[in-house]
Amino acid sequence: MREKKFRGKRSDNGEWVFGWYVHDEEWAKEYIYRQEKIGVFFQLVCHKVDPETVGQYTGLKDKTGKEIYEGDIVEEGESRVVIEWHDDGAKFWYKIPTGYAGLYGFYGEIIGNRHDDPELLKGESQEG
Repeated sequence: MREKKFRGKRSDNGEWVFGWYVHDEEWAKEYIYRQEKIGVFFQLVCHKVDPETVGQYTGLKDKTGKEIYEGDIVEEGESRVVIEWHDDGAKFWYKIPTGYAGLYGFYGEIIGNRHDDPELLKGESQEG
């Protein structure tokens, strides 16, 4: 079973945080919770994040061992694609000229993400 975790950019300083995701309906805010070491103890800390940047871990790693998250831009051969979640197939995949491809057998490398590096997708016909 894959590990369920998320990442999002903090609203206050733009730092990426990784942990558990919570959506607060009443206040319409998004949060990432994570354990942080404060002194000699660990404490659960809540960070408000920009909802547009929240992405879930796919459970897979790229060829360098880096965890692949929704919104990552990955490169395999000559192709650059954005990892997306699709409810129809209930899986992570990416757009290709003939439709969509799953991540099974993927052997590419993360080169950025659509939030920090949108310029990496300029002119790409496979943008997600």
